[in-house]
Amino acid sequence: MKILAAGTRAAAAALAGAAVLPSPHAADAHPSDPTIVTRIDAVEPPLPNVTVEVRDGVAAQLLVVNATATPVEVTATGGEPFLRIGPATVEANVGSPDWYTSNAPFGTTAPTRTPTRWRVVAKGSAWGWFDHRLHPRTRPLTPELRNARQRVRLADWTVPLRYQGTTHTVRGHVEYRPVVGAFHTTVEHAPPNLTADALDGRVPGLFLHWSGSGAITIRGIANEPFARLTPQGTEVNDASETWQESERLSGRPPTAPADPTNARWRRVGTTPQLTWLDRRLAYAPGVPPDDVARARKRATMVEWDVPVDGAGHLTGTTTWVPTAAGGPRSSTSRVPYAAALAAVIAAVAAVAMLRRRAAKPGHREVTTT
Repeated sequence: MKILAAGTRAAAAALAGAAVLPSPHAADAHPSDPTIVTRIDAVEPPLPNVTVEVRDGVAAQLLVVNATATPVEVTATGGEPFLRIGPATVEANVGSPDWYTSNAPFGTTAPTRTPTRWRVVAKGSAWGWFDHRLHPRTRPLTPELRNARQRVRLADWTVPLRYQGTTHTVRGHVEYRPVVGAFHTTVEHAPPNLTADALDGRVPGLFLHWSGSGAITIRGIANEPFARLTPQGTEVNDASETWQESERLSGRPPTAPADPTNARWRRVGTTPQLTWLDRRLAYAPGVPPDDVARARKRATMVEWDVPVDGAGHLTGTTTWVPTAAGGPRSSTSRVPYAAALAAVIAAVAAVAMLRRRAAKPGHREVTTT
């Protein structure tokens, strides 16, 4: 994936890390509302060589990348540690209710707190999760607020971390931003015999259908094999970070530790097709840089590439498209994300099964002005 420079500012590169999800207060957090943006203000005191980021998507998620030799602990709402991140593994305290809610996009009923029990959930030094402290109750989104043409701070939040015995506080806020455009994802090139459609969203998705005679393997975010399509059906790698992230966004927690070196294959269908959400297609900050938003012109923000063993590369772009003058200023949705995603997937799959492309997909130009 290539994050493109925008105007006079270069956009921040997307960080490698695992997935995350929405809040128990979904109605308050407005996880499907593009006008609600979550931001970090500071980490106090600073944590050198530890990156803490908010990733906007279906709901705001917190991402920690630990480049040190000491684990970073995340403190749960009940005061107990519930995550240990790095340097070689990520561990979860499965006795903490926050571990279960952090894997549920729109909140879940958490079990009662039990004694601390640590379990490895990923290999590596990065992890992202839906920390519902990032989804506080906010000011009501009144018609007056939605018609505002400036940003409005709605609520503040904090998340405590522990590092070498010291508490560090991540401080941030939730703000309202008027909608001035949207991201549009386009497939530019697909290998022969591979039908590919992009699904727009805060975390874009891909639908693939394979009509070749052999097998192909789709590579994931960490270049791990994450899906295999053959004429006999489709398998997914349950240890793939890419598959686990897509599953979390649909409300299903991982069933195996994320591990790029040890695949765990499972049959998921008898037809050679698959739909999933993939953050390689997303512009990581979730909103365009201010100079792009002010320019009111189309701008290509991401050039993405999904390797396909046995076929080549699936490539495309994600473009910022400003709202036309006089057009709609908001595109909020009250439909729960999981239900909306299911409807989109069903519709795309039905159309794809009915159509056959006689010619291979060609390269389509994307105009950036």
